[in-house]
Amino acid sequence: MNAHLEIVNKILSADKTDSIPPQKMAGSSDSSVYLANGKIYRLGNVVAITADQKLYAEFSQAGCLDIFPNILRTIRYDSTMVIEMEYVGKKTIEEMLLSFDGQEKEFERLNLINLKILALINKFFLITVDSKNSQSDKVEAYQELLVALRLNLEKAAMFDDVALELLDRLEKNSDVFMADMKLSKIHKDLSVGNIVIGPDDEPRLIDPRTAIPNLQVGSVWGNPAFDLVGYQISLLRKEAELKKKNPAISFKRLIKNTDLAIQQGISAKRFNQSIVELCQAVWYSIYCACSCDYCLSKERVWLYQDMKKGLAMKLETLSELLRL
Repeated sequence: MNAHLEIVNKILSADKTDSIPPQKMAGSSDSSVYLANGKIYRLGNVVAITADQKLYAEFSQAGCLDIFPNILRTIRYDSTMVIEMEYVGKKTIEEMLLSFDGQEKEFERLNLINLKILALINKFFLITVDSKNSQSDKVEAYQELLVALRLNLEKAAMFDDVALELLDRLEKNSDVFMADMKLSKIHKDLSVGNIVIGPDDEPRLIDPRTAIPNLQVGSVWGNPAFDLVGYQISLLRKEAELKKKNPAISFKRLIKNTDLAIQQGISAKRFNQSIVELCQAVWYSIYCACSCDYCLSKERVWLYQDMKKGLAMKLETLSELLRL
């Protein structure tokens, strides 16, 4: 029995809970997620889990009780910290998309869930929008995007003199991107894999981050365009994966409605098209930064190459935008 599973069993025993064996939901070498007795247990090192606990608590205090799972308690076992959380659903939207068989009835259900997800992202913004919207906070959030883009370009072996010049111009022309930039709390890693669907088809967001993926430190604030774009690109990736097996599969309406939500954000002056383009470049770079055996396997390398093509196109779009 591994150490994390042993800790979960100790908790259940101390609570005198009769339960079926804990079910491992996710995990790596240093963290795990288990489902037991109708609750979720997240285990990891003290620093990482304490950061997670603070972030969830911050969202809870901001009034996001029906957006994220609620924390029930935290428990420490020597160097391991445990968060006991509300169980909000077994399936992610990613798993629902993977099991989609093309039937119209099921697609209508997916479309309704997608609209609920977009409404939830909008609600998250309205609840946590920063009324001060200070210039210094906007600069910090913008800089996080640039730092992430540079780091990921380096990881993807796409950082050259042209990229360096583009980043320099993005730095010098920040006002173009921050013109309509409203700040709020954001998820920072929103994708189809981080949205859980409950029994009543109501979505909840899980696994938020304090920084953009691959960064250790980030701004407290962000712009909602980053979450919307992250979700949309994850939909595009999943559609591309499924089309390999069934060319008839299409999530065009889901993607179109997500694009409509982005356009509504532009109309409401929460962000402009320029920052959307930058967020798209950053998200493509996140996917290009991972060159693990799984991503570069014979079965999946085509998707990695698609992400690189998407990133190259977005870098060109940004260059053209800054030439105007």
